Amino acid sequence: MNRKKKPWCAVPVEPLIALLPSLKWRAEKGAAASTNAAALILYVTLIFVADGRETDDEPTVLYRARATYSELGTLTGLSRALVAAGLKRLVELNLIANRGSKQERVYLILGNGGRWFKLPCLALFDEGRITPFRQLTLRGKLDLHALKLYLYFASVRDGRYQFSMASHEVIHARTGIPESDVRRAHSLLTSVGLLAAIEREYKGVVEKTNEPNKYYLRGHEALTSSAGQAA
Repeated sequence: MNRKKKPWCAVPVEPLIALLPSLKWRAEKGAAASTNAAALILYVTLIFVADGRETDDEPTVLYRARATYSELGTLTGLSRALVAAGLKRLVELNLIANRGSKQERVYLILGNGGRWFKLPCLALFDEGRITPFRQLTLRGKLDLHALKLYLYFASVRDGRYQFSMASHEVIHARTGIPESDVRRAHSLLTSVGLLAAIEREYKGVVEKTNEPNKYYLRGHEALTSSAGQAA
């Protein structure tokens, strides 16, 4: 898979962010407890490797991505079983649809044509692999919390700034992550390289005395640049 990587990719806000509170660490429908975490990893990965944003007569199709199970496993470090389970869950959540045969599978990334957010892309790759994803073990709920937090941070970033801001209370309300686990989740994001820095110096970005921390995603430098997502 030799597609040129972009500094950032556009990700639809809905229905992804609205689904975050419902994604739990639990075995269900015969799938492993780690399936929802694998699904989020694969969703981002498919957008990263997609051919470009769609402009045809299918308004609900935002991207078309072509990738084999083996390619997705190499990119993410997920086992073949988790790739299969994660893709199935994405279909169940109506985030993607499948087209073609198992040998020539095309994944359609779906959306309602509404708001979108920027997610750093190029900075996460190393020799054809998404290194932060490969460092997640998916052995416990903290991995799922971290992925949900990562996507939430990206979705609430003000386009004027390279950082995201959110209090623990708001994070819990919008993602379902227990407040007691938020700090552990962003520590994990830092350790695997999805979060570049946390700034606790208050500089009056918002008019309140208890300003939330500022969170910088890895690759945040590209987020305020016009270069990135291919048309």
